[in-house]
Amino acid sequence: MRTLMKKTRIWIAVLAGIMVLTSAASVFAAEAKNGWSGNYYYVNGAKVTGFKKIGGKGYVFDSKGKLVKDRYAYRLKVKKNSYKYYNITKKGVATQWKSTAAKAAEVLSSLDKNKNTITTKKREKYLKKGFHWAANEIRYLNNEKSGMSASKAAKYYGNAAFDDQKGDCDTQAYAIYWMAKVLGYQPKYMRGYIKATSGLRPYAWCQIKIGKTNYVFDATLNSAKNGNGERYTKVYKDEYLGYKKKYGQKPGYTYYDKDQKELTD
Repeated sequence: MRTLMKKTRIWIAVLAGIMVLTSAASVFAAEAKNGWSGNYYYVNGAKVTGFKKIGGKGYVFDSKGKLVKDRYAYRLKVKKNSYKYYNITKKGVATQWKSTAAKAAEVLSSLDKNKNTITTKKREKYLKKGFHWAANEIRYLNNEKSGMSASKAAKYYGNAAFDDQKGDCDTQAYAIYWMAKVLGYQPKYMRGYIKATSGLRPYAWCQIKIGKTNYVFDATLNSAKNGNGERYTKVYKDEYLGYKKKYGQKPGYTYYDKDQKELTD
């Protein structure tokens, strides 16, 4: 009888322990982290990684779950050999680039050897790298098309730049335009004229306002190769001659707007 009572007491103790553990587990589950905790976001106690939409805004978290902030052309792997590209503000709000802009972001990302390190402080450095890419990788080929709307022209010439890597001054201007846009600038595609020995001739370039000054970004001035792989520009040896120039600055072209009015700083 004593043995039976002893076994009964043991079983009661075991059951009580199980109930306590079950109750503690329930409390822990109920108290599992959900939501923001510093630069981390939790769902059922686990840190979120990758892209997550929270409160109507997009955010990107690195492989350790930390919120990514202040990045341009951020490359996020979504599956094998497949990536999405984002611009991420200093507060961590992420906007995905699509279509032609995504292609520009892909080029900029490829120029970042350390991957995903293009911050606000570095963006002008990568604007210069992008300019060099446009001048050296886009082979000069006349692919001008008239009669397109501004949005269609931006897409047509941008795709020619990033898909075919062939085109004329319009293509190179739009290559700079798209990369500058991805880097957070407000570029303008400029269509006007330059002065040639025979008079004014149609031309295109990109204009970017940095600080209070409008600068010319003219990759065609530095084009390295034509469609046959031969040197295109031989007059100027400075590979950044067309980079960030003020209107009227020499050496280089004199630029005119569509009304043939000379543009000055």
